[in-house]
Amino acid sequence: MPNRLYTCETLTELELFNKIILDVPPSVCLPSLAKLFLFYVVYKDDVSLFRLLSNCPVLRILLVIRSEEDGNVKKYTVKVPSLEEFTYLYKRPLSLAENTRSLVLDCPALTKLSINDHSGDSCSIGNMPSIVRAELSTFCYPDKKILRHISSATSLSLTLTEELVMCRPDNFSQLVDLTITPCDSGWLVQLMLMLKSNHELKSLAIKSSYIITPLLWNKPDHVPKCLASHLEFFKWRSYNDIKEEREFVAYILANSKCLKKAEFVMPNSKNIYDENNICEELKSMFKISPSCQITFTFIHI
Repeated sequence: MPNRLYTCETLTELELFNKIILDVPPSVCLPSLAKLFLFYVVYKDDVSLFRLLSNCPVLRILLVIRSEEDGNVKKYTVKVPSLEEFTYLYKRPLSLAENTRSLVLDCPALTKLSINDHSGDSCSIGNMPSIVRAELSTFCYPDKKILRHISSATSLSLTLTEELVMCRPDNFSQLVDLTITPCDSGWLVQLMLMLKSNHELKSLAIKSSYIITPLLWNKPDHVPKCLASHLEFFKWRSYNDIKEEREFVAYILANSKCLKKAEFVMPNSKNIYDENNICEELKSMFKISPSCQITFTFIHI
């Protein structure tokens, strides 16, 4: 990148694409830069990345897409006090994963966070008391306190991998909207722990796979407060109608007193009789909310 850009006082937005080499000089200073997009760029080293970000004092939005060939940065450190929105996408093959690599995030003003990291790198997130919306889809090895650091979120989209299942879900006291993408047989157990610690949840969505896998499910002894007094919308995309799924749905319908709508998206069956049976079975389940509407959508896969 031309060196003169590193000291442009009036630059407010910068987009860099496709193997541009970032060899950031010590003189870098971008006092007006508010938006920075780094798509498949090549960093000379950790120092270049750190210099660039630490000399953008008003940076509010950072979007990063890393290349599979990006191997110069061992610790991808984002420490920007002014940052409000951060999106990070890294799909480096797990076969290339190294224990020495990591993503380190420390941005106390952050309100929106999206991490889609399938690299296998470690992940460490600092305290973020201002988080409102968070999306975590990661096969990395996260800090066991990762969920605690985003516990102020009101909207959360979470891929429950084996590593995240091991992270105890602390109290999401302000969570209103929750979307779960399961990737482990114990995800229902983890979900119930999250529901137990959340009192304000109004919308719950599940985006499972059409691949049928065994599930762990035991009916809880106590009904979470959010089901008894707040949950209004429930959606299950890729509902497969296996025994544990039916039992969980029955539990939701029987205990969600404020539920207004339950929506199910299912794969098309070759047998229309099977589809009708599934619909009739769901409609016949006991619903404690008399106003609850159940809808069905069948899609081709």
